This record gives sequence, structure tokens and C-alpha cells, in this order.
Amino acid sequence: MKHFKAPKNQHFMMKSMVTALWASLAVFLISSPALAQSKPPGVIWKKQCDDKKKISSCFAIQEHFLINTVNGKQQVGGRILRAVISLISDAKKRRIPAIGFQLPLGVDLRAGVAFSIDGSKDAKLRFLQCTANGCDVSQRIDSKLLSLLKKGNQMKVAFKAYNDPNTRLIKISLVGLTKIYKQLK
Repeated sequence: MKHFKAPKNQHFMMKSMVTALWASLAVFLISSPALAQSKPPGVIWKKQCDDKKKISSCFAIQEHFLINTVNGKQQVGGRILRAVISLISDAKKRRIPAIGFQLPLGVDLRAGVAFSIDGSKDAKLRFLQCTANGCDVSQRIDSKLLSLLKKGNQMKVAFKAYNDPNTRLIKISLVGLTKIYKQLK
């Protein structure tokens, strides 16, 4: 019995087509004017740990989702932003604060991400990588930025969808962040 053997590049082509489909869907979701940014009621900063026995694996997190109104009812869609505040180890094993954002596939990587706290000057971040979960940016936080985060009321995160000149803006409440941050030490 003969078995059909697919060309070596067919797996790559299929994987590329699936990736393109997901990217197209993400661009549609983040660029559709009918969808609004929101977070489910009651969701604020919370502590999450990769390993509950190790405090060093914990971080503060807040997620925002797309909300679509269909027939007068709100439906929660995909995640459009994950904001993370964590403590990372430097070369001397000191724990240094860091901030990170994960945005959906389909963002314009060239534009990067900008964020500000209560109207402060924008901080700009470049994308580090994209995975199946989204595209990531992060940076260490200096004492001035950490103070702004702890005392602030609102952080605004701006990004662009690929091939779209409009900037998307997501507002993040900073209420409760200081309490969660203290639990990370």
C-alpha cells in the first residue's frame, strides 16, 4: 500500500495559513468600531503565582477584554490587554520591579506600545516577542515610575493594530495595585 507523503514545506505552509488566520481575526477584533474595550465587573489588580509555594513566582495582574453588545446583551470577547507588575531578579539576585503588557496578535510591532500614568509623559516600549498568547513588551521600573504607579489613579496604554493608522487606547485603573504589590515582596 502506498502512503502519500506531503511535501516538506506543506506543514510550514499550513502553519503559516493558520497563523495568518488568527492574526487577521485579531486585527478585526482590535480594529472593529462595534466592539468596546472593557473589563468584566469586579476585575481589578490581583495577585497570581506560577508556583504558590514561591513568592518569587508571583506578580500583580489586570486583564481587559473586548465587550460586544448583541441584541442589547453584552458578551465578553477575547483578551485585548494583560498588564503585569512583577519583581524580577537581576545579576546580583536582587528583586527589581518590572512592568509588562501582552497585546493580541495583529498589533503593529513597528509602533510599539506607549503608556502614561495620570497624564505623565509617555513611556515607550518595543515589542520583545509574539507567541500564541499575544505580543509582549516589558521593562524594568525605576523608583520614580514605581512611585507613580503606587500613587496613581489611571494608566493609559496606547498601541496600533497592523495596517491601521488609528491608535487604540486602553485605560487601566491603578486602584488596588499598591496593596497587591506589597504582597509580592
